[in-house]
Amino acid sequence: LGEGAPKFHAAAHAHLATPDPRQVPIDSALEREIATQTEWRGPFLKKVRESMRLSIEEMAAVTKISKTYLMAIEEENFVKLPAPVYVRGFVMQLARILKLPVDQVVTTYLDRYK
Repeated sequence: LGEGAPKFHAAAHAHLATPDPRQVPIDSALEREIATQTEWRGPFLKKVRESMRLSIEEMAAVTKISKTYLMAIEEENFVKLPAPVYVRGFVMQLARILKLPVDQVVTTYLDRYK
């Protein structure tokens, strides 16, 4: 960059950054619902994501999973999803980001997927 070039200041552009899901508190009613969950379904994963104020685009940016696959997971549109080994990885990553019990989420989601 030349002498006259504007300098980029990260702080000035912080509002453009993807929110850090670890910093977003989960509503207490939803926490209770999460604690009683035994079967993890796509629409519930969507509900948790939305409660964390994460858009599908932000989740795609954080996870590097395409919006198409994220929406298919949330809608349980299994026809649009790839092989189970990929879905397992995707759901595992989503559960981690959403602060959910990874093993339970993956197992119950994949039971329906198969």
